[in-house]
Amino acid sequence: MKYYKINNAEIVRARHNEPLECVGADGVSSFYISQSDEELNAPFVEIQEGDLPSEIRERMEREEAKKAEVDTTTIERKEQEVREALASFESSALGKRGIYDSDLVWQANLLQAFSLGKGGRLRVRCDGEEKQYVFHTKEQVKQVMSDWVRHKDRVLSEFEEFKKGG
Repeated sequence: MKYYKINNAEIVRARHNEPLECVGADGVSSFYISQSDEELNAPFVEIQEGDLPSEIRERMEREEAKKAEVDTTTIERKEQEVREALASFESSALGKRGIYDSDLVWQANLLQAFSLGKGGRLRVRCDGEEKQYVFHTKEQVKQVMSDWVRHKDRVLSEFEEFKKGG
């Protein structure tokens, strides 16, 4: 990031294609930030961040702090949404829609049934019924595991994209 100033009388003459962000003016000069590494030519004069007028620096610092606070709050809210999304998932391994919890005890039970390569009892709630432990065949356990991994990967991928700003 580079900082530039330009005499206000020269602004009309200074045609430039790079996106510049005007961060303020002091009555004589206007101050810009360029995100590009390209050096701007006259009438732009490159300056150091410390050469910006103090009121502009202070405003930029306040705006950056506010943005960081908003970003932190937004990420914390999104993290809570991710925790809620990972708390349960759907699978039709039993031939009908089932809602499975995905807390650590449940994950341990699923991993045990999956690693033994046999069927096992997994806690599930199907179509309005109460949650209960239901026997799942080896193939049904594989399907539940596959659905769980797919669900978890999708939720976490979406969160990573969100954090990247995508």
